[in-house]
Amino acid sequence: MAKKRKRKAPQPKAPAPPPETPWFGRFSWQISALAILVLMAYMNSVHGQWVYDDLVIPGDPSVVGPGFGWRIFLLTQTRPLTFLTFHWNYLAAGQNPVSWHAVNILLHAANCVLLLLVARRHLSSAPAFVAAALYAVHPLNTEAVSYVYQRSTALATLFALLSFWFFLKDRYAWSAGAFGLSLLCKEETIALPIFLLLYDLLYRRRRPRVGYYAALLGLVALTTAHAFYAWSRTTGVPTVGYRTKGVPLLSFALTEPRVVWGYLRLFLFPMGLNVDHDVLLSHGLLSPWTTLPALLGLAALVGLLAYLAWRGYQPAFWGLGFFILLAPTSSIVPVRDVMFEHRVYFPSICLTMAAAGLLALMPRRALAPAVGAILIVLISLTIMRNRTWHDSESLWTDAAQKSPSKARPYATLAGMWINRDPQRARQYLERAFTLKPDDPSIQTGLGLAALFTKDGPHALEHFQEAITLGGATSENLTNLAMAYHLLGKLDQAIDNYRRALEINPCMEKARRNLALALAMEGKKAEAEAARQMPPRCASR
Repeated sequence: MAKKRKRKAPQPKAPAPPPETPWFGRFSWQISALAILVLMAYMNSVHGQWVYDDLVIPGDPSVVGPGFGWRIFLLTQTRPLTFLTFHWNYLAAGQNPVSWHAVNILLHAANCVLLLLVARRHLSSAPAFVAAALYAVHPLNTEAVSYVYQRSTALATLFALLSFWFFLKDRYAWSAGAFGLSLLCKEETIALPIFLLLYDLLYRRRRPRVGYYAALLGLVALTTAHAFYAWSRTTGVPTVGYRTKGVPLLSFALTEPRVVWGYLRLFLFPMGLNVDHDVLLSHGLLSPWTTLPALLGLAALVGLLAYLAWRGYQPAFWGLGFFILLAPTSSIVPVRDVMFEHRVYFPSICLTMAAAGLLALMPRRALAPAVGAILIVLISLTIMRNRTWHDSESLWTDAAQKSPSKARPYATLAGMWINRDPQRARQYLERAFTLKPDDPSIQTGLGLAALFTKDGPHALEHFQEAITLGGATSENLTNLAMAYHLLGKLDQAIDNYRRALEINPCMEKARRNLALALAMEGKKAEAEAARQMPPRCASR
């Protein structure tokens, strides 16, 4: 009898290999593409000059002094880590702005890569790249990248993104440390803990880690106390905080909803970018009439986004995140300049995430051409905007054209021309005076223009008015003394030079002119003594 053959047990099938990631979805390719996009958009900003507050950097002793830079870490310095990078930049390359702009571009590129890492945890590879690419080339970011002084914004964003990345990987100690470094660069990222808390509650749907958020709130409390201390020690006119002149708390709070809508418009349609936006303060719900609609519309939009985020709609969560991250500069802490584009640099990360999520809903065939067209338009606008940021004259001429009712663009243009063409400077100043007659700096400018044209009586008149409006500062007293000097009234000139030096013994212009006036009166010994700078001034 034949033996039955045993059936072989069926062999398990080998698992199918995972689908290969398309070449355009590979992380290495996406980083390379981002680098190319950033270079295309910002290469022409490398040769930009010092503009606006950049001009104070080369004259800041904490920046241009020797050594590692430990003296920067003072209680009165609100952004020590940023100024430390300024100091290192100076030690490495001096005052040539090329390297300073290059560092800003590298920081922006690093932020784009970090955003890509964050986006790839929430979106598929192609939409994630779209989010980072939009952020890389959007012209709304030019103020934070092409303006050297706003390195603080880019650097704070870098550490805030690192904090978010560590948070996503559940490395909470590292996340808290990165958040602390972000606050040392600039305080505008102070709302990040609220965003992360909502991420836990609305996105992850899990209980927050109490110890982690307690650490973040501790850093927020320290930063807030430090900021208020530094503001209280400010010797000049406060530009931020509740002592800000001309910007009451209620007016600022009512104005900001209109400003936020302006930011959203600039993100969607980036035309009309301006270093000095002319925003009329709101003095009531109907003054101007757009205040109440802006407030109600913003409340409705935030409410809708919160509801959709609770229901799990991802783009709505990122849209809500934008308003949370923008709140520190657009809520209840008055700032003299109610609108600045660099304030949107960090919050707009959320807008690009939301935009990428919405674009991902398009049919695949239409997505690539649409994104390509958008990127081409944005790169072109960014290159054009960088040309405006190239030098002070182009920047402020552009501002004067877009904000013809603001005095600052005209006063700033006058400052550029006062040595080369005092008459032209005077025309700008007279225009600024008609717009803001109570500004002491405009009176000072008019007085300097009169000095350069040897018009002593008008110089004296304007400098006296500057003192009436701005107080008897060492600068104002020195200017007044120069007017008396020009008129040949040496006794009054000497008296005011000495008053200026009592306030600021290290004021070189007052000391030099005092020595000259004393020599003209034949008081050679006193003139020689006046030339001697106090020893403590030499260390400055």
